[in-house]
Amino acid sequence: ETDFIFIGTMNPGDRATEDLSDVFMDRFDCIQMGYPASAKVEQEIVKMRAAQLVPVPEALVGEIVLFIHALRKNKKLEKVPSVRATLGLVERAGARAHLEGKKEADIRDVEAVLVSVLAHRIRLKPSLDYVKSNEGFVREEFAAFFDQYLKTKGGGL
Repeated sequence: ETDFIFIGTMNPGDRATEDLSDVFMDRFDCIQMGYPASAKVEQEIVKMRAAQLVPVPEALVGEIVLFIHALRKNKKLEKVPSVRATLGLVERAGARAHLEGKKEADIRDVEAVLVSVLAHRIRLKPSLDYVKSNEGFVREEFAAFFDQYLKTKGGGL
């Protein structure tokens, strides 16, 4: 009789020096999980999970999610940011706003924490790796994304 359930996770691209044996894998049922199906679903996950010292407005959370989705579709990236990156960006923006004595986070808080949250969570394709740093890439993509956002929305957040 079993009195516990074990749930393990693994990323297919991350492994040690040897693959897991067939005997070991035979003891598990495996499912594939991708990224959330839509930005709306990811935004709901972030709202449920993000611990916030200072509120992050829903409109800003939505834009953060769209930015991360844009990075996932970016052909220049070999490794794209996960949902944990989205959560980290929202949480860190809220924490920074708290440290700055603000009542809620804004786009400047996101921009201030952007590199420390995302630079280590992406990998540029080898053709760009020697031309550009992860930090520079993240800053450029953020600036381009929000510049386009401001043009389409006709204002700021």
